[in-house]
Amino acid sequence: MKKILGNIALILGTILISFTFILTIIYNTLISTDWYERVYISRIPSALYCIYLIVLLILITNYPILKKINTKIVLSFSLILFILAGLYLVFNADPYLRNADQMWVWNAVKNINNGNYVDFEKGQYLNAHPLQLGLVTFERLIATFSENITFLYFLNLLFNIGSIILLWLISKIVYENTVVQNLTAIISILFTPLLFNTLFVYGNVFGMQINKEH
Repeated sequence: MKKILGNIALILGTILISFTFILTIIYNTLISTDWYERVYISRIPSALYCIYLIVLLILITNYPILKKINTKIVLSFSLILFILAGLYLVFNADPYLRNADQMWVWNAVKNINNGNYVDFEKGQYLNAHPLQLGLVTFERLIATFSENITFLYFLNLLFNIGSIILLWLISKIVYENTVVQNLTAIISILFTPLLFNTLFVYGNVFGMQINKEH
């Protein structure tokens, strides 16, 4: 009975993951950066499939190399590329928090650190959204060092680097396979949302790494 239930769970899981994967490679979702955060869904450009195919072919044809090359070398090279791209992004992006939760949280952080508790008053942000107190407390610690937005971007970059390293360590523990470990490092830097999340100052980057540590 347990084996049957296990097989059913495996089949259902495979179907759900496959369905999600198909949607991911067919559709692209964009969210507007204004207050309304409108969601726009569109088809992924056909040219992108050519890029997918090229990357897949490169990985397949380089399988023998990935099997032999030292996984620490692949991780180090991947991190260097990620760090260079991240530093360029950090120091060239506008130091701007859009008019949404990330800005309201950061404003509350600065207010509280300056002894102003207006955000707890009726109708104010923390009064309406007390669930943000954990993030506010954490960011208050960060703000004691600097309130510069570029500094926040830089911290996000460091946490993203930590996430890549932790993912690689997890793959090393779970799979005693050099190819899997090398692919983990390579795919981590190819996942560009992780890089661009560096500019999203809202606790998700910190939380992602802390979750991986546990």
